[in-house]
Amino acid sequence: LKLIDMLKAHRVERTYFCVAKGCIKKPGTVETIIGRHPSQRTKMAVTTKGKPAVTHYWPTEHFKNFTVLRVQLETGRTHQIRVHMHHLGHALVGDPVYGNKNRLNASVDGELKTIIRAFPRQALHAHKLAFTHPLLDKQIEVTAPIPDDLCHLLDDLHDLDRPDAEND
Repeated sequence: LKLIDMLKAHRVERTYFCVAKGCIKKPGTVETIIGRHPSQRTKMAVTTKGKPAVTHYWPTEHFKNFTVLRVQLETGRTHQIRVHMHHLGHALVGDPVYGNKNRLNASVDGELKTIIRAFPRQALHAHKLAFTHPLLDKQIEVTAPIPDDLCHLLDDLHDLDRPDAEND
């Protein structure tokens, strides 16, 4: 199979790293239908008409107002992770389409609020692809390091958004 066919057959493992607004305590799976937004045609949305979309997520680090997630896609719809996180009420940091960059929890302090609002893109990174090579029958795994801007964001969260003691 070609790589596109492997993607369609769900034979490629795709792992992402993201930072979402709010506190997500437990791993979960989102299974919905994603299609064009009914009134904003450039956006996608959870709708009744569209294609099935399945996203699995695991919190890997908790902050007071944000959660770092590892996400795996079972399907590959346009903007799927962004749409599903928005649907859960946990838009990605910096997402200009599915999350209001300026809307933050009231407990986010001034310095961190400025940093989050200035983050130049959605805090989402395609971290790993893994699949069996169709000709060599060998497992291939390709990873991309977390970009500097996301590393700086994590450093700022460690410094400025530590979880409350009762959440430790």
